[in-house]
Amino acid sequence: MIVPKAVKPKLLPSIRLDNLEKLPEIAAIYFVLNDKEEVLYIGKTENIKQKWNSNAKQELLKVTRNAIITYFPVASADSLNQIETTLIKWFKPEYNVTEKNDCQFR
Repeated sequence: MIVPKAVKPKLLPSIRLDNLEKLPEIAAIYFVLNDKEEVLYIGKTENIKQKWNSNAKQELLKVTRNAIITYFPVASADSLNQIETTLIKWFKPEYNVTEKNDCQFR
């Protein structure tokens, strides 16, 4: 189980939007941070490189041009949903909608 208050998104490995090709091909939980290092969005993926080299980048650019993506690897893709839900409840990101299990960047 993850301890949300121990997760420091700004201290995790990070990638700027213009370097997305450098993302690793791993299952991960990722955070989208603005230029003030505020968490805008939390997501999960079984392949972070594939996820961010798709259309997600275009959606993000509509929101903020100075965003960065931080992430941490998740050993088991089976735990992605639980970890993501826990972190969304803790951080309450602006672009996650938890009540409907729907969000703007998915």
